[in-house]
Amino acid sequence: MKFTIKKLTVENFKSFKFFEVEFGNRSTTIKGDNETGKTTVYDAILWCLTGKNSLGETQFEMLPIGAENEISPKVELECLLDDKPVTLTRIYQAKFAKDKTFRKRETECFINGIKKGVRDFDEYISANIAKTDVFRLLTNPLYFTEQMLPPKGMVLSQAQRNMLYDIAKDKIATDKLFAESNPDFAELVEPLKRYDNITDYRSALRTDLFKTQATANEYPTKIQQQASNFVELDFNPDDVKRRYAETEDSITLLTEKVNEKKAEIDRKVLELRDVVVKNRTEDALLAAQNEKHKSKQVAEHGREMLEKTKEYRDEIFRLESEYNGQKNKADLLKAKIANLEAQSRREETELNSLRAEYQRIFATQTPINEICPTCSQKLPADRIAATKEKVEAKKKEELASCASRGKTAADRHNATLAEIQALRDELTAMGELEYPQELNRLKGLLRDVEASDGLFEPDNMPGFIENSRQYRQEAELAETQIDVIRRDGEAEIADLKAQIAGVEATKKSLESKIKAIEHNRLIQAGLDKLKAEQKEINIKLDNLQRMMDLTKKFLEEKSKQTLTAINSMFELVEWKLFDYTLEGDLREVCIPMVNGVEYSGLSYSTKLLAGIDIIKTFQRVNDVYLPICVDNSESINFDQSMNNQMIFLTRVDENCPECKGQAGRRNNKGLWTCKSCGHTWKKKLEITKEE
Repeated sequence: MKFTIKKLTVENFKSFKFFEVEFGNRSTTIKGDNETGKTTVYDAILWCLTGKNSLGETQFEMLPIGAENEISPKVELECLLDDKPVTLTRIYQAKFAKDKTFRKRETECFINGIKKGVRDFDEYISANIAKTDVFRLLTNPLYFTEQMLPPKGMVLSQAQRNMLYDIAKDKIATDKLFAESNPDFAELVEPLKRYDNITDYRSALRTDLFKTQATANEYPTKIQQQASNFVELDFNPDDVKRRYAETEDSITLLTEKVNEKKAEIDRKVLELRDVVVKNRTEDALLAAQNEKHKSKQVAEHGREMLEKTKEYRDEIFRLESEYNGQKNKADLLKAKIANLEAQSRREETELNSLRAEYQRIFATQTPINEICPTCSQKLPADRIAATKEKVEAKKKEELASCASRGKTAADRHNATLAEIQALRDELTAMGELEYPQELNRLKGLLRDVEASDGLFEPDNMPGFIENSRQYRQEAELAETQIDVIRRDGEAEIADLKAQIAGVEATKKSLESKIKAIEHNRLIQAGLDKLKAEQKEINIKLDNLQRMMDLTKKFLEEKSKQTLTAINSMFELVEWKLFDYTLEGDLREVCIPMVNGVEYSGLSYSTKLLAGIDIIKTFQRVNDVYLPICVDNSESINFDQSMNNQMIFLTRVDENCPECKGQAGRRNNKGLWTCKSCGHTWKKKLEITKEE
């Protein structure tokens, strides 16, 4: 894929308010003094395609000096993707609030005039041209050697080596294949199944070697310290061990006797306890039978007492029922009389009220108005007489009504008085009630019978006292025998324990010597173990060192093949991928060289040529041809033989057009002032192109 820039249009971007340039198919040279915008051209191209400047920054000073908030930086590229035209635009668009005040800026992207989201635009660039880092790699001669940032956790030289190995992977055998094809490295085949490459395996070996060496260095000191722990003995160890064993045997024998005596005591005590339990149980059973016998007597006595008291209770109940029935009837009559008397009083009050109402109606004289209220003339006599008749008729009607209600109330009151008299007659006929003396006599007899019941005492069953006494005596005798057996047995056990204590004292006097013997045995065992471990560590150390030497030889052989394969892909640059440390070990590097001179010792122009050679190789391998932008290219002579576009940014001095004097710094308006004559002018870029 070949990517060619045909035209660049810049508006309000860095030092340009407006700038437009058409590029040649083969090369374009942009000449100008410092601060005239040469590097800005490359920044504009990169920002349009990747959203970053030539330093890889997404946040940088994009607006021209003194620019207003209202402006929107814009870069547009008219390009060819192979032979397909495409226009790519990126704008940092100013956004305004409803009141026309500036709010913020947002990035807007367009492909062939069609607006795209930033993510979609970036994905289009990555898919059709190159990713951001790849674009910088293939367009900037200093990117690979000086400006590239390695992935996290990786140094720059390692990242550079990985990229070189990647483009030469078809010419370089993998570490595993190289080991399998060379009998000298057969031992490395198995480890390379676990590790990705020999470098990783060698790193693991080195770590293991350092740890193992550190461990090995500790053993002489450990062995010396262990040997210094031996205790000097001033006795015969075998004699002490024999005597110590004899004391242990004696203690064991005496302890067995103590246990046997305890077992004998326990057996005899158990037998006697059985006797105690048996007699106590028999005594308890006998007591239970006696209680049952006494309970039967109590039950029979209870039945007799129940029969005696039942007759009294029945008669008392009958007499109390008769008395209570009469008393309740009398109380009921009294309650009815009281209620009727209250009712009679209310009825009498009602009669008095009706009498008063009748007198009031009878005494009332209703006045007759003989004057017309409308005309104030005296009414006709017949009309006055008619009115009087109506008034008198109404009064008679009210008196008749009141008399009727009075008669009804009087009848009701007389009926109530008659009922009260009838109830009083019935209550008088019942006479005065007195509590029956017969009831008091019967209750006294009942209390006497119940009191005599509490004095009843049942008899024990025949032979109970004698048999119970015998059971208790036999149990107490067995308990006494238990105490004697325990007392005598404990005396014998105490004697045996005294003998054990004497033997243990002898044993204790030997323990310090036994501990010294055991201490020396453990020290010797530890010493033997340390020597065995030291031997194993030394064997492991020898094997690790041998494998380190083998991997070093592997890297030396493989590096020759790798260097030949990689260097064959470059025209000018040769690579140094391995170097030796002061200890003679191999270390990985990635140093480009030109004519045997390392990159750090090259001139700036040679570094540019080396960077262009690196880009040529990467573009050729990836079959991606992007424009190469060479800043400060005034120092190189470049014979182009590449299938891609070149952009040269060349510095030339531009002196005062009036007196040829030197200019100072650019001012805020983008003008330069001559240091000699004070003339101000705007410096220009000179553009030449080759088709």
